[in-house]
Amino acid sequence: MDRACRGEHIGELLVKDCLEQAKANGYRVLQFNAVVASNIHAFHLYQRLGFVDLGVIPGGFLNKDGVYEDIHVMYHNLVEDYLDCRWCPENGTKNIDNNSRTDRKGKI
Repeated sequence: MDRACRGEHIGELLVKDCLEQAKANGYRVLQFNAVVASNIHAFHLYQRLGFVDLGVIPGGFLNKDGVYEDIHVMYHNLVEDYLDCRWCPENGTKNIDNNSRTDRKGKI
């Protein structure tokens, strides 16, 4: 986001729209692959909107100045009940019944 636009909550509106559009189109999860560690405003926004930080990829992003920096991989669950997932990080459970897995349209 351009620095001149900060404080207008444009990023928040865009992320909320992404979440709404993904859910409306039947997606179960929205994943952001590269949240640069130094972008604390974006990181905190995603956390506030319910994204889960899966972890850090060390040196996963090359800045314009040629310096590598860490990135966070984050996701947001879009469905209330996702017990059919293989791993649920919120509660650390694993579901070994892969027959119940579904894709975004309802079947594998």
